[in-house]
This record gives sequence, C-alpha cells and structure tokens, in this order.
Amino acid sequence: MESPVVILGTERSGTSLLRTLLRAHSRLASPERGELQYFTAWWDDAEAVSSDADAAVLAERLLNESKLPHWGLEPDAVRDAMASAERSAVGPLRSLMELYCRNASKPRFVDKATGSIEQADRVLVHLPDASIVLIYRDPRDVFASTRNASWNAGAILAADEWAKNWCRVYGSALDAIDRDGRGSAIVNYERLARSPRQEIGYTLSFLGEQFEPACIDPSAAQRAQNSSFGRLSDGFDTSSIGRFESTLSTQDIETIASLTREVVDRLNTRYSKPPRAMVS
Repeated sequence: MESPVVILGTERSGTSLLRTLLRAHSRLASPERGELQYFTAWWDDAEAVSSDADAAVLAERLLNESKLPHWGLEPDAVRDAMASAERSAVGPLRSLMELYCRNASKPRFVDKATGSIEQADRVLVHLPDASIVLIYRDPRDVFASTRNASWNAGAILAADEWAKNWCRVYGSALDAIDRDGRGSAIVNYERLARSPRQEIGYTLSFLGEQFEPACIDPSAAQRAQNSSFGRLSDGFDTSSIGRFESTLSTQDIETIASLTREVVDRLNTRYSKPPRAMVS
C-alpha cells in the first residue's frame, strides 16, 4: 500500500461528498460507507493488543461491534489481517487499509471518519506518511444541518455552545497541522459543490495524482446515496448552501458568525494560499 489519505472534517461538512469523489479515482480506494472511527472508538483497544489472543479478540469485536462489515471484507481475511498486524496502536488500521486496497486493486486508501478531526495530533503522529485533506463548510450551515439531522432528533443545540465547540475542533486541528509541518490540502465545501472540477483538481494535485473525469461524474451509480448529487442525472446539488438563512433565527446566525469568525478567517486564509490550478 502506498501512502494513505486522511480526510479531516466534522459531521455535515462535506466529508462524505469528498470521499465519494476521491474513491472514484483509479488509484484511491475507500469504502462507500462504514466509518470505523478508529482513532476515537477503537484506539485504546488496538493499543492494548500485545498477543495473538488479543489480536483475535480485537478482530471479533471489529467484526461484530463496528461498521467494518460495511467494508465488504471477508471475516477470515480480517482475522488474518489482525493476526499479522504490527503490534502498535495503528498497526491494525494499517492492516485493514492494506487488505481493503488489495481487494479493490488500488494502491492508496482514503480514510474518512468524522471523529478523526478531534484526534488530529494522534492521526499525524501515528500516520507520518499520510496526506491530510481538511474540509470545512460555513459553520452556520453545519449547525442548521446538524440540528435537523435525523440522528439528532429531539436534541437541543445551543448556538453559542455549538459554535465554541466547532472552533475548538477546527482550531485544534489547524494547530496540530502547524506543529506537524507536513502541510495539508484545505477544501471548502461550498466551492467543492459549485466548482468540483477545480477543487478536486487541486486536491488530486496535492496528493500527487492525475485528475480523472470519473471523479466529478455525477452519473456514477456509486454516488446514488449521496444527497449532494441529487438525482443521478441532475449533477451536483447546491441547494443546501446558505440554507441557514431560512432555517435559523437571526440571533443564532449572528451568534455563530461572531463566535466562529476568527477560526473561519484562519481556514479561509489557508484555503486561499495555494492556487486552484486546473489539473489536466
């Protein structure tokens, strides 16, 4: 397996759309669904593996208690991968990435799990060869989308507390990237939806990959379940951009804009630095 790609971003920020586009590339492999949340939910379990027996227990737990079955891997192959994994906290994940890449006949794995952004330091330290792609979206739309998500039904979200947490997550991720020094690609969801050719071209260039038209072809059947594409024949759906204006109160809009301004400015500054050259 060649160097992996890690997508960092919060829920409702476009991580699924970005993964969907990248996985259409002939060299980039990623499950269509099933976030493993390895760096949050499974880190301690993986770090505790010190024997073949421990590895066998971890394999069974991953197969029965996580979303790993959505990756379409044979259970026995998963068990073998855990048995042969390097005895380190990140060893099992690397083995699973390599297994998925072999099955997909592609050399690079794209990892997408919304919890990873809260463990950006951990990701950077333990995957020193990974290419990091951070995606962000207007936090007002993220808040509106999160509040209305089916999995969040009934929960009461206070705009000020939510905005402070959003700033903490993205601010900490940017700080971690700065400390690490390897750099990252910064992708803006609104630009990705409106100008996919430019954004994906830039991202692939950062990854050292050639642009392929399949990456922005909305008619691909594999994208049927991604709402950002709308109906397959309609192309990219940008109707969710700015939806906060009709769904949030004026007070919530002003609160989120005020509290997130500094971090949004940091993200926008990072975003604007590299040229968005079209990759031929």
